[in-house]
Amino acid sequence: MTYRDDLWDVAAGNHGVIATTEAEEAGVPAVEVRKLAQRGVLRRLAHGVYLHRQVPRDRFTDAAEAVATGGEDAFLDWDAVLSLYDLALVDPSVVRVGVTRRYRGSPRAHVRVTRRRPPPGDEDLTFHGGVRGLTINQALREAPRPHPSRARRRCDRGG
Repeated sequence: MTYRDDLWDVAAGNHGVIATTEAEEAGVPAVEVRKLAQRGVLRRLAHGVYLHRQVPRDRFTDAAEAVATGGEDAFLDWDAVLSLYDLALVDPSVVRVGVTRRYRGSPRAHVRVTRRRPPPGDEDLTFHGGVRGLTINQALREAPRPHPSRARRRCDRGG
């Protein structure tokens, strides 16, 4: 098998996203990963994070890209989790990712990385299709509620 095939196998299990550390664990040197990116097989997302262009996209690909861009401790925040399951009122234009440490990178245009203080506990985090994020219960708890007077006015108007 070639390095390209090895990377495809790893990326297919991660919604197309692959980190250089995962590539090295699969026996592909980091220099070969960079070469494949230069040849157009991979697209660089962030430092050490790539998207395999030949792996089909699915509904978790954007979320996996965003979390991988945020680093090892990154997780999907409340609005991203709710939109994965069509529980949000609108589909957000950005994928909000929470981190527990300072983030120095420059995320892509559709990713917003925010530092969470205090960080969520382990009981508040889970995996959604292999992507780390808040539990649905925690996401619903953190979702903003409409102001009571606005909600009352809407009900009085009938809409």
